[in-house]
Amino acid sequence: IWSLSKLTHCYLDISFENLSYLITPTIISCSIQYLSIEGVQCGVDTLEHLYEHTPCLENLSINLCESVDEDQQLSLLTSLKTFKFKCETSSSRIITSVLRKIPNVTNLTVETKNVNMNGNIWKDIIQKSLPRLKEFNLKMNFKLVDYDNIGKGFTSSS
Repeated sequence: IWSLSKLTHCYLDISFENLSYLITPTIISCSIQYLSIEGVQCGVDTLEHLYEHTPCLENLSINLCESVDEDQQLSLLTSLKTFKFKCETSSSRIITSVLRKIPNVTNLTVETKNVNMNGNIWKDIIQKSLPRLKEFNLKMNFKLVDYDNIGKGFTSSS
């Protein structure tokens, strides 16, 4: 796909029965500007490789996950203007490190599941790392534990 010289928009909706990871391109595409990859996981290491092979990328939609190499450093993704990602297994550290590398993003959509990031963390990221942000959409899903019922029904003897 990356060898198609006139391709500017690419939407890949790939579904696998088991969890699968993105196979990164080996060819550089200077034409792809809009890329949406659903159904596969993309770690920071894969994101770095993807960006190196798609340097004109302005709009990206991915499923972010933990990297094989957790210490992988991500380059600045300066051409990115719109970024949408979902993450279920990523830590707040991974999310924060990715968001700090997209300074020119104006539109950010994030969907998380069981990732612990409070409003102060989001405020800090936006103020320090996303100076051009105009639109921010956030959906956080949590599994709440009913701590009020823990230990009920048990009695202690003195």
